[in-house]
Amino acid sequence: MKVNTIPGASYALTCTAACTVQAVLGDASTVTLLEAGNPGQYIFVAPTDAVEVSDEYALVTQTFKAAAPGLSAQGGRHGANPDASLNREILQ
Repeated sequence: MKVNTIPGASYALTCTAACTVQAVLGDASTVTLLEAGNPGQYIFVAPTDAVEVSDEYALVTQTFKAAAPGLSAQGGRHGANPDASLNREILQ
């Protein structure tokens, strides 16, 4: 089953049987991203705009767009506080 994806986005795969997820490249060749030996839920990051899933009953759900290494998913540290400590006024 071919699933359209967003490059760089994370996806949850819920499969009903052992299955394989392959990225579909521009020249129609594929690269294996995930080999699930048992039914269950797995996570992968899509490197291309489509993946091929061997289990036709699998559910593929976008979970979030992964942050670049070293940054938080919300854009990194905000504000002028260099030690990134919590503001006590917010907590009270």
